[in-house]
Amino acid sequence: MRGRLLFISIIIVLLSSCDKSSLIPGGLQGPSEWTIAKVAVVLPLSGPDNDKERYDRISKLFEENVIKAHLGSPVGVKLELVWFDENTLDVNKFANDLYYRDDIVALVGPLRDANVNTVAKVIYKKGIPMFVMTSSEEILRRYSSGTAGVTVKDPFMWSLSDSDMIQARIILVKAGTIGIDKISLICPNNEYGTTFDKWVPHYAGEMDLNIVDKVRYSDAQGLKSGFARVCESDAGAVICALSNPDDAKIVLEMAKNYPGAPKIYFTGSVLNSPFLKLGDVAEGAEGFSMYPTPFTGFQMAYQTRFGEMPMNIEAQLYDSFLLALISFACQHYSGNGISMNKALAQLSDLPLVKDDDDKLHQFLYWETGTPVWDYAALGEMILEPLRDGKFPEVNPVGAIGSLKFAPESYTYLVKSSYINWVVTNGTPHALDYIDEDGIKYSSYIAAWEWKKMLEDIEDDSDSKYIPSLQDGNKAVLICGSEGWYNYRHQADILYVYNTLKKNRYTDDDIILIMRDDIAYHPKNPHQGVIKVSPDGENLYQDVVLDYRADTLTTKDIEDILQGNKSGRLSTVLESTDTDNVLLYWTGHGAEKSFSWLEKGEKFTDQQLGATVRKLYDDKKYKSMLICAEPCYSGSVVCAIEGVPLVLGFSAASDSESSYADNFSSELGVWMCDRFSFNLVRIYEEFNYISLLDTFKKLNASTLASHVQVFNTENFYNLGDEMLWSYFYNFGNY
Repeated sequence: MRGRLLFISIIIVLLSSCDKSSLIPGGLQGPSEWTIAKVAVVLPLSGPDNDKERYDRISKLFEENVIKAHLGSPVGVKLELVWFDENTLDVNKFANDLYYRDDIVALVGPLRDANVNTVAKVIYKKGIPMFVMTSSEEILRRYSSGTAGVTVKDPFMWSLSDSDMIQARIILVKAGTIGIDKISLICPNNEYGTTFDKWVPHYAGEMDLNIVDKVRYSDAQGLKSGFARVCESDAGAVICALSNPDDAKIVLEMAKNYPGAPKIYFTGSVLNSPFLKLGDVAEGAEGFSMYPTPFTGFQMAYQTRFGEMPMNIEAQLYDSFLLALISFACQHYSGNGISMNKALAQLSDLPLVKDDDDKLHQFLYWETGTPVWDYAALGEMILEPLRDGKFPEVNPVGAIGSLKFAPESYTYLVKSSYINWVVTNGTPHALDYIDEDGIKYSSYIAAWEWKKMLEDIEDDSDSKYIPSLQDGNKAVLICGSEGWYNYRHQADILYVYNTLKKNRYTDDDIILIMRDDIAYHPKNPHQGVIKVSPDGENLYQDVVLDYRADTLTTKDIEDILQGNKSGRLSTVLESTDTDNVLLYWTGHGAEKSFSWLEKGEKFTDQQLGATVRKLYDDKKYKSMLICAEPCYSGSVVCAIEGVPLVLGFSAASDSESSYADNFSSELGVWMCDRFSFNLVRIYEEFNYISLLDTFKKLNASTLASHVQVFNTENFYNLGDEMLWSYFYNFGNY
């Protein structure tokens, strides 16, 4: 079970090659006997708004994975894609012709809502599945099966997204979080615009945000006059739910002529290759789009192979092919003639994971499932059981995420994730990944950024260091920030402090250093209380503080760690070579340094490296674990490389931020950081967990940044050494 977690790293390696023959072991081309299902695909293949190169890329990737998923089987099923250009197609004629074609088993597309509506009116009578990328609420409601007042009684339309009402809410939450309370809206006079026109004011009212103006436009002139009106208002942000990149170009060019223009948030309709081809015009543009949930690994595999992020509908397109294949396989291998639509409904109702006694497996997969867009999982979990006459046991998780559809109608996904992107140097970059709640930021991308470190330590059975039970434990807990808006950093360090105290550490074993200006801060409505979550325990009870951070310099930190007592420093680390030592640091960071309060002083990578080396030379530890929360912390913790028996975890790499979590609207601050919150939670739930599994789980749950591990080659075997060796004080047993 645990090994399944590694499949994404394998995918990334395999997909990094563009030579198809190298992707198929031994030159095998799959089964000798194929059953082929024809699927019509209607997308823009010409004109300035087409993404044909990317559509071709996705279809070839899917074809390769289908072949590899069948390796070792004498028979198989695959798709034959029949392409139609949406920009030149007579959509009415196409729909009627398709109705009478017996060779087409499913339809993917069209892309535009008006065309989806035209085709759907005809196709629902035919009873074949129609996979669409629309997220317009009006379309989804109109063709929801079994909805009162409509004629569609059985599911046939499968939208690979949820409604744009969710995207509207997410954008408003982002604006509100950064203090923008006056919003304008610009959207076209079509069904796409209607969703935003209806739901943006609704959610704004719930959030106490003010809609300053709403603009509906029918042509370029209407857009221009509407945007000019918005720019002259007092709106702090404008949501631009536009129809195409040409409309986005108009907005961006006009904004340059209005120095006081509001912040522009684009919706997902513009994030495609034609938008990026606007060049300098699009530079700095920001928006929100539905996006593959990063835990599936599709984004990382795609970037590794193609050198760029997937755009707009690519993951949805892949999953449309995937569901067409799986539902056809269900029909083909079934002895009772199940329809493809019925099979899709049954697949949607399946759980994400099988009943399993493996607690680790349940923790990792209960919300995410196992992605089957990868050929290995597709073959093992879907196609192989179907060939044996068994229905799959788990919900198929695709490139986009879980393929669970609303059980009332089976028309749209139950849950989607979104990306907050910004264009820099002609390329979209992720500012964050957001779930449909719009508050908890949910990037699981760190789970799949294994890099070489995981390859090096997974089977590291040749470590020359053999752990033994330590006599005792010592901990130095340091918070390097101050001020109300850095609430989370002191909460983090107190969260660790309280955890140690619950696990046989005494205050004599812990050196606690923090500014101590939060518990009784004038802005704290709960005087004497610090928590990491709104419903959490008060972490400030019975705290024994050794030093207020504002009384120390970074040179003092060195002396405390090295055990150098003085008149000013009466409490220092007095560990021996029989003690395990935990050093935990929270606060802000920059490249190669941790920030020290607001003084502009830094604790540098060189200071950390020299201090740790001296501790080893002076025999001040049996082994040592360093955990660092700050941004760019990887650029500091890497300084321990080469020092025996020291291991380092950093919340972020050497070039990225770490991220906060649990925003409190009551306090107006973030209450914790993701890395610290996750590390303590992992320890509390899985006491008997190795450092290797700790690293894996930190990767899987620390959001948006990439947890790093350092100096593994100079440490114990991470699969044998336990996290509790540093969080539980055996010396006080």
